[in-house]
Amino acid sequence: MAITGHDNIEGALAISAVASFPVIAREEVKSSAGDIIGIFLREEVPGGLRPLETVERIIGPGGLVLIPQPFDRVRPSALKFEALMQITPFVDLMVGYNGHTFLAADNNKGVDFSLKCQTPTRRGHFD
Repeated sequence: MAITGHDNIEGALAISAVASFPVIAREEVKSSAGDIIGIFLREEVPGGLRPLETVERIIGPGGLVLIPQPFDRVRPSALKFEALMQITPFVDLMVGYNGHTFLAADNNKGVDFSLKCQTPTRRGHFD
């Protein structure tokens, strides 16, 4: 079971402590340029950090980076394009299609971008 908290992983950790099954902790982090989701987290990632720092805090201890609705023009929490381009080498997963995205063209752009960004390496390197 995967449990996603907004700016925290408290719920996932609480359920993990009593569950008889594996629980994957996910956090939707509000970075300074929009939302970034961390998966397989063991500790919370603070909000308000620069996107690259947010990604470093996610992948440092072994988490995965997911970008939700990257091209949703209506959703104010969508990651800014400049930030997306900066962190793309470190992104493991990206939502290409979301049923709650109002404009179909935004979903199409997300799918197209995801397909163009596929690489044989897992992720880039921090300098």
